[in-house]
Amino acid sequence: MRPTAKLDDLTVCGAPKKLYLGESDAPSLKNSSFADIEKALNNALVKAGSSLPKIECE
Repeated sequence: MRPTAKLDDLTVCGAPKKLYLGESDAPSLKNSSFADIEKALNNALVKAGSSLPKIECE
């Protein structure tokens, strides 16, 4: 990972995390954040009558 790599902030079960998505060659994912990807995936799933599950914490 490059020192200048972009890290996305994510909270999992109340704990702050950093997420590195790497560098994708997929044109539709270039410069996308985790939130952007999650939203696009959920929109596609909704069209198919489904949705992304929420992260479960115990």
